[in-house]
Amino acid sequence: MSFENPDGREPLGKTAPDDVAEHGPTDRALRWTAHFYRYGYAVSYNPTKGVEEMLKLPRSTAGRWIAAAREACNLGPSEGMGKAGG
Repeated sequence: MSFENPDGREPLGKTAPDDVAEHGPTDRALRWTAHFYRYGYAVSYNPTKGVEEMLKLPRSTAGRWIAAAREACNLGPSEGMGKAGG
């Protein structure tokens, strides 16, 4: 299945391009991190686990990238146990 993305906007969709996590927590990678975190939360799936799986990161790295995404204002502050930042 393919879907159109004529403007080339990222992040978009349920899969990240293969090279997103290659160069560490770049601005692009942190946007994808926030995208997958919010997606996981929206579908009642552990958001950190979603970031870990979708970006193929170790759990500890996924946690650091989520924190970095919050610092970069890609995610709002955590609002307690099980709450995603908007």
